[in-house]
Amino acid sequence: MVNPIKQFRLDHMFFASFAGLIMVLTLIVTWIAYSVSSQQLQKTTSFYQQGLLAELNKEMVLQLNTIEQISLSTSRNIDFLDYLSLDGDEYARIKKFNDILQYLTNITNSTGSIYSIHLYVDHPVSSDRQRSVQFIDFKQLSREPWYASVQNTDFTWIGEHTIQTFQGRVPVVSFARKIYSNKNEYKGLILINVKASVIHQVLEGQSHTGNRLLFDTAGHLLAQINDVPVKHRIEQQTKLLEAGVGSRRLQRENGDDLSLMVWSRQFNSNLVLIEVTPWELVTQGSVELARIMLIVGFSTVLAALCLSLSIAKQLMKPIRLLVQAMSKYMLDSSKVQLPSDYRNEFGYLFNGYRRQMERIDELYGSLEIQHRLQREAEVKALQANINPHFLYNTLDQINWMAMESGQHRISHILELVGRMFRIGLSGGESLIPLEQELQHVECYLGIQQIRWQEGLEYRIEIQEDLKAFYIPKITLQPFVENAILHGFHGRASGLIVIRAELQEQVLCITVSDNGRGLKPTWRDKGSRRKGGYGIRNVRERIGALFGPTYGLILENQPEGGARVTIRLPLISEESDLYGNRESVS
Repeated sequence: MVNPIKQFRLDHMFFASFAGLIMVLTLIVTWIAYSVSSQQLQKTTSFYQQGLLAELNKEMVLQLNTIEQISLSTSRNIDFLDYLSLDGDEYARIKKFNDILQYLTNITNSTGSIYSIHLYVDHPVSSDRQRSVQFIDFKQLSREPWYASVQNTDFTWIGEHTIQTFQGRVPVVSFARKIYSNKNEYKGLILINVKASVIHQVLEGQSHTGNRLLFDTAGHLLAQINDVPVKHRIEQQTKLLEAGVGSRRLQRENGDDLSLMVWSRQFNSNLVLIEVTPWELVTQGSVELARIMLIVGFSTVLAALCLSLSIAKQLMKPIRLLVQAMSKYMLDSSKVQLPSDYRNEFGYLFNGYRRQMERIDELYGSLEIQHRLQREAEVKALQANINPHFLYNTLDQINWMAMESGQHRISHILELVGRMFRIGLSGGESLIPLEQELQHVECYLGIQQIRWQEGLEYRIEIQEDLKAFYIPKITLQPFVENAILHGFHGRASGLIVIRAELQEQVLCITVSDNGRGLKPTWRDKGSRRKGGYGIRNVRERIGALFGPTYGLILENQPEGGARVTIRLPLISEESDLYGNRESVS
């Protein structure tokens, strides 16, 4: 991924980031304000509507309970039951008919909410169609459009529908109750038609606004005011509404809020009063607040953009001066006069650049001296290389002289010393494979074994795959020499063990002995000045090559003797030396 700070101008980046941050903050604050205010408006609206619906529901229950009680008292009226039971005496049926007709007419006239009463019975007596009480043939019941609602129940409310009258079709809400004789025989059905306008008036209350619906607990819509587009979704939830008051959001299929539904249902009542308010109406205040905040926010963004543009130009001016000075110096090494009146970070930057230019001039002057000294050092190094080769060739000649004189032990020692010189020279390389370093140590141990006879033993326990890693040359021999000269001093025998292993991508080589161990004062500075040049040399070379992460650990072993642990990086070839130095520095 491209880092924009590395690709674009700083003033453009500053301008864009500052503007973007303000815009994002404005949108976040606006969204939070909208969410909080809409939730608060929802709670306020829901609380107000719940209280109103609770009062309206009480009034509705009183109205409809009155109708239910009228139907119950009529179904148990003695005269009405006698009328249904009379079969042969026509005179008695007509007399009972008139009594019932008068009784129900009085109920209709005294109850303003009742529009008419229909009685479905066998062999009804014909009556005037203009009367509010009608006797209808029981066979006509199965042909009524609402028959399915009453077929499997003894009583129920029938949702808003129209009935045919001499004045035309009239909207009503009806309550139907089946009539049974004293012998529990199904004899007829009474249908009390309540004026739909009365139900609507109760639903509207005093507000004359809102979308309200009246359901029974079975989910049947009885009446409503205004059109509700989510009526089918409300019908599905009506059966799940608990008694009391409550509210919930109705959402579209995509998850967006569609409307707020508030309900009221009294205990021991089969009626549920619901008010549905479009979500846009609930959050109208929040939307207006968000619109105002956006206008104010973007006005602030515009002012901030102008301010940030001005600040960006002021910030870029000293940077441009510095870039111009650097470019001119790169072309002709001439200096550009930089402002000196800055007292902030740019002042420090200008002063630092001036000091850097002065330092560069000094370095240019010293480079010539260093170049001359380097050439002299190279000549001396070439001359110094002649001495080890001369010594190696001289040892070879002495070896031949010892062999001709029959001094085979001396000849063997000279041969081992020659091998050590050959490995020590190693073509002038600083790093050699661990395998060659082990050969160098074995040559030294071979020389010592000639002197110690059977008293000196050693073991090298290193896996073959580790011998290919490179280490600084002449790293192990100083510790082996230290063990023999100091650890086994005054003894006739000794054991040296050399091991190597990998520990978390670090090559750990240990050289341990069973000698006297390290003196208690070996850490003192005074004691280290008296000797240990080889160990100091190894420590300093490892620190110079690989940094402080790697080095030596000297310690006494619990079972006796000393042990040194050499921690080195994994180097598979000498060219990796500089890569390892970068990684540890």
